[in-house]
Amino acid sequence: MIWNKIKAALDYSSGKDIYQLLNTHNIEIRYDRFESIYAVIAIGNKTIIWIDSRLPYQIKEFVLWHELGHYLIDYKHGVFTFHKYPCKSELPVNIFACLKVGISMQEWIQSGCPKNIAVSVFDYLTQNVYIPERLGE
Repeated sequence: MIWNKIKAALDYSSGKDIYQLLNTHNIEIRYDRFESIYAVIAIGNKTIIWIDSRLPYQIKEFVLWHELGHYLIDYKHGVFTFHKYPCKSELPVNIFACLKVGISMQEWIQSGCPKNIAVSVFDYLTQNVYIPERLGE
């Protein structure tokens, strides 16, 4: 079922710019400095993504796709699904964000995806062949 949500998020966002989608959903971006995270999304009456202002542009774009993935995949009908750490929802949103910035691990890394996330997504997708086939439908 989660793969259907990833596919739906990919279809919905196809051909759209990240900033266009954030604007469509009235998601505000705020910049701050963080020590141990890249960004965080707060979903409520007003949805806000706080992102580390020191990140290079490419990483910011990947991180924005990642946070939008939480909004599109985890948040439905006024309810945000929280998971225990390590967050089970991180892999699906990382897959979503990676596939939004490229089609290969090399492209993901060149587009700002942290290498450990790119490797994790690549390993998972290549070990679960049915997932890329379903996402490619």
